Amino acid sequence: MSLKNIYEKSRLAPTNLNIKDDYYVLGDRYIRNLLVVGLPTDFDLGMLSLYCSNQNVKLFMITERHRVNITKALRKELKSKRKAYKETRDDSEAKRLEIEINSLRDFIDEIAYSHDKSHNVTMVYSIAANTKKELDQEVSDFKESLLQEGFKTVTLHSVQAELMKNTTPLFMDDDIPTVMKENYGVVTPSTSVAGLFPYTFQTLKDTHGFLYGRELNQSGIVMFNPLLYHEDRKTAIADGRLNNNIVVFGGSGSGKTTDVGLIVRHAIREKWRIVWLDPENKNRYLTEKYNGKYIRWGTRNARINVFDLKPISSEEGEDVDPYDTELAIYAAIHEFKTVLTLYKKEVTESMLDIVDRIIIKMYERKGITFDKSFKELKSTDFPIVQDLIDEIELRIEEIKDDESYRVDYDTLRELLRKLDSMVTTDRFYFNGHTTFNIEDVKNGMLSFGAKTFAEKASGLSDAMNFIMFRYAWSLCLDDTIPSIFIIDEAHHFLLKGRNAEEVATFYRRSRKYTNITVIATQEPEELDSDVMIEGVALRVHGKAILNNSCYKIIKKLNHGAVTSLSHLMELNPTEQERIKAFGQGDSLFAYGDRRILMTTIATEKELSAIQNEY
Repeated sequence: MSLKNIYEKSRLAPTNLNIKDDYYVLGDRYIRNLLVVGLPTDFDLGMLSLYCSNQNVKLFMITERHRVNITKALRKELKSKRKAYKETRDDSEAKRLEIEINSLRDFIDEIAYSHDKSHNVTMVYSIAANTKKELDQEVSDFKESLLQEGFKTVTLHSVQAELMKNTTPLFMDDDIPTVMKENYGVVTPSTSVAGLFPYTFQTLKDTHGFLYGRELNQSGIVMFNPLLYHEDRKTAIADGRLNNNIVVFGGSGSGKTTDVGLIVRHAIREKWRIVWLDPENKNRYLTEKYNGKYIRWGTRNARINVFDLKPISSEEGEDVDPYDTELAIYAAIHEFKTVLTLYKKEVTESMLDIVDRIIIKMYERKGITFDKSFKELKSTDFPIVQDLIDEIELRIEEIKDDESYRVDYDTLRELLRKLDSMVTTDRFYFNGHTTFNIEDVKNGMLSFGAKTFAEKASGLSDAMNFIMFRYAWSLCLDDTIPSIFIIDEAHHFLLKGRNAEEVATFYRRSRKYTNITVIATQEPEELDSDVMIEGVALRVHGKAILNNSCYKIIKKLNHGAVTSLSHLMELNPTEQERIKAFGQGDSLFAYGDRRILMTTIATEKELSAIQNEY
């Protein structure tokens, strides 16, 4: 076929084409074209893939080199924004302009450094529907979603068919005047053109990972191994994944429980030691299903002896024998003092100072001395609160007739009164040996359901939660056994007592051990709050927790929660809007230096085991 015949054929009108002012009918479909006249200031790689997946929308895009120096044009725009920033008296407008100025300045520097070329990008969204009414509604909804993303679009009247011919490769002539075509499109640097291109394919394929989900736009597989830093350190370091810690954020109904459940099931399959705290007791079903030990914390048969000696936890780089008895006794003394001050707010410094030697003497009476390892001792070998009271009474008897010890005598008598409720009304919580055998959980799952203490007095609740946190963490200090320490619904814990301080310490130290520490919460604003400790406002260690978490799983959150989260980690405006618009199961998964939009995949069997209707 000759070129002339090809040209003539291209001028033929399609069958059943009925052209209207702002739409046309092709066959039995009503179609309207939207011309893009402005792009978002920030967007993710492969942004257009989201719109290409809509069966009622087709995207046509033409790119060609442009003679305009885009750097010069952007600098002019930057100058205009700086002028507007100086003149505005609106704080919110000033904040918005400040963000845009910083972003634009960085963008200009990047373009200048890479000697980027300018391109004219013509983009047309072609929306189709079965009726005119459906078309109007479809276009209205689609334009609204584009506007939220930062696109600017127009509906061109009287040239709908010509616009179709211009962007469709089937036609060689479009009858659009040259002066009009020159004003179509958006001048864009080549790096942005590459970022727009819809056919990106992101995957995560960790060695020994479990099937966690799929990439949100192109369905690339996401295989996640939370313990990659210890199992494949070279790959982990290359990705900036320098620890195993995880934070999961998500509002009610976002699918957060499913994500935590999938991580727990992976830990069960891998035979890691699992310690799981949940103030809503939702961990019971999965724990008992897989023969773990479930502790209903705060009941008569659930007690941890505060005087149990625990392996010593230390900072990375410190060379400390975890079974050094002297250090363990000192740690137990410090822990008891903390428990006492949480339990009885009016305890004085003199009472705390006087117990050190008495507690050491109490351990000696049980045959536990600095020079003997406690590694093989059972829970029944350790002293209890009643032993401390007996030791205090012995000391009182020794000094009662010596006037030089009158102050000590009075202090010890007052201390006895403070301790009395520990062996009477609250004896089930404090006075006695630990009620479960640590050997039963060394290679399995131990879960605490802490809902009971939500209804208790704050002093008792704070003291018992501190004991629970310390004991649970002590089970994760054996670096020969992989372990995972999970704090579910963490917003119930973090603003109480010293829990936030403890959690921040666990996150900082976990890398030294073969450990994964996980918190899941629906209220990130509580990581960006103050907590009152003994009348003093202290910051919750939100930034410390996030800075020591290489994995951040962000499910759907409301506006306030997203704003609070943006104070703790870097989220660009596009990411913030996407998080607010997520469907159930969708998330922004930040791992090391990379981020991926994904949706969680769980089978019916997995959902049944997790007992969560995702």
